[in-house]
Amino acid sequence: QVFNLAMQKLSGASQYDATNSRQALAVLAQRFGLDVCFGHHEAVQYVETSVASHLRVCITTTDDRLWSYTTYPSEPLLSCAATFLLHSTVNSLNQTLATLVTKVENGMIDIGQRGELVSRLLWLLAKD
Repeated sequence: QVFNLAMQKLSGASQYDATNSRQALAVLAQRFGLDVCFGHHEAVQYVETSVASHLRVCITTTDDRLWSYTTYPSEPLLSCAATFLLHSTVNSLNQTLATLVTKVENGMIDIGQRGELVSRLLWLLAKD
């Protein structure tokens, strides 16, 4: 019952929809530690929605409230919930990763200086 609640809170819905970009990014960010590019026009709305509805944690905010540093906690139960959601249907992983590709291509998600995101994806998906 706690596990189901964790999945619902992480996805922000009673049922995970891998085609919903907000849900997909929440699950991916929890599992793979996505870095948001703050110069992107969608970044602020993404961060605010993620904190409000997808268990993202606000670490600090500037005095003028223009910038916030947020992250997902290193919580094993949430990582397990994210893994379960990623593999919940035959197509959910592919659909979720398609959202990630779109967000990387449009510059919202940073892959790192040396492709660190790709490394995390390969290692953790191989483990799953």
